Amino acid sequence: MAGVEKNIIFGNGFKLQPSSAGDIAITNHLATDISIISVTGSPAGVVSANPSSLSFDLASGNIYRKSSATDATGWVLLNNTPVPAAGGVGTILRSDGANWVATTSTYPNTNAISTLLYASAANVMSALATANNGLLVTSATGVPSILAGPAATGRVLQSNAAAAPSFSTTTYPSTNAINTLLYASAANVMSALATANNGLLVTSATGVPSILAGPAATGRVLQSNAAAAPSFSTTTYPSTNAINTLLYASAANVMSALPTANNGVLFTSGTGVPSIGTAPIIVGGTNANSFSTSGGNVVYNGTSLVTYAGNTTNASGIKTNTNQPILQAYVSSALTNVTGDGTLYTVVFGGVSFQQGSNYATGTGIYTVPVTGIYAVTVNLTINNLTVANTSGELRICTNASTITRKIFNPGPVLTGGQFSINDACFITLTATQTIFINIQVSGGAKTAGLVTESFGPFCYLSIQKIA
Repeated sequence: MAGVEKNIIFGNGFKLQPSSAGDIAITNHLATDISIISVTGSPAGVVSANPSSLSFDLASGNIYRKSSATDATGWVLLNNTPVPAAGGVGTILRSDGANWVATTSTYPNTNAISTLLYASAANVMSALATANNGLLVTSATGVPSILAGPAATGRVLQSNAAAAPSFSTTTYPSTNAINTLLYASAANVMSALATANNGLLVTSATGVPSILAGPAATGRVLQSNAAAAPSFSTTTYPSTNAINTLLYASAANVMSALPTANNGVLFTSGTGVPSIGTAPIIVGGTNANSFSTSGGNVVYNGTSLVTYAGNTTNASGIKTNTNQPILQAYVSSALTNVTGDGTLYTVVFGGVSFQQGSNYATGTGIYTVPVTGIYAVTVNLTINNLTVANTSGELRICTNASTITRKIFNPGPVLTGGQFSINDACFITLTATQTIFINIQVSGGAKTAGLVTESFGPFCYLSIQKIA
């Protein structure tokens, strides 16, 4: 049974007159009956009804629901907010956190399948039609649109300056093996170019690119091939070269560096192997190209003519040879009481008439050999203050290694005014840094004997000259 206050509807009829207390009591007859009751004011504490019954307040517009019990308690207010007035066409209700209000934006009443909503104008939401296999893009002013997918597979999306992006005409592979490169295998078709180990990018006679694999051997070079693609040589070349070196085939398909030599000429052996050597003498000429010393001479070194700076010839024809030593030394002041009693004395020739180089020490009487060679040594001494008692003597030409020559004399029987002259000479092979000196020894008397000197010329002198 259902009932409406003031008019109770029964399953067997309709009552027009206002409900009595008894009518209302009848509405509570069954617990499952639901009543819709119109009253003025709140039904709480006034109207008895079954749970889930509804009561409508005609004055306020409030709706109440019976939540529990069958008496006049348990009424709960469902709302007290009136339905807002309708806004403009296309507006929708939106909660502002406290009330339901109409939006300012308008929305379309219908939408085609798959369309998107976007603000086509301020506060105007419109439908954006889609396209097959498309992408959402925007114009230069930010207006969205759906860019339809191209008919071809593999095209890519590209920027268009101030315009909306678009798909490329060129197609690209969807997958690529590791290390592959992209190239246009046809107009508007990019394809993968396979690589090769240690390779180079080359092109064919029609411009088609490919990767030339690196050769197995080290040192091969890339060569052009007329109308074909470049290729690696069979011959190998050195990776480094010293300055001035030449290249030659040291073996089949092996180029090697040929060292050079100063002022040299390229020769070949009996088997054709090249080398750089000193040029042989040319008949009627010389390969000496410069003189290292002013006035130098050209000599033959066994292979070629070369500049010999050891000797020079000046404009007057006088030769000077630093490698041809010569010395003329003399006793520059009288030497007294140096021997006579058997004392061995090293003669100090304190004056030098001339010398090539500076190898003689005037303070010690020792000559140091500058270069190895054969030397001529000549010595002359005049001894004074001798007596008849001085019956023996020696003149020695010595080196630091040994006595070269010894001349024994007896001055006593041939004295002239107490003086005696003696000389000696020899040829000797000497090596560089050896030393030469002269020793004198007189015995039999007192240590009164000495060596004389005269103003008009040396009585005591030493000459040394390299002769070969």
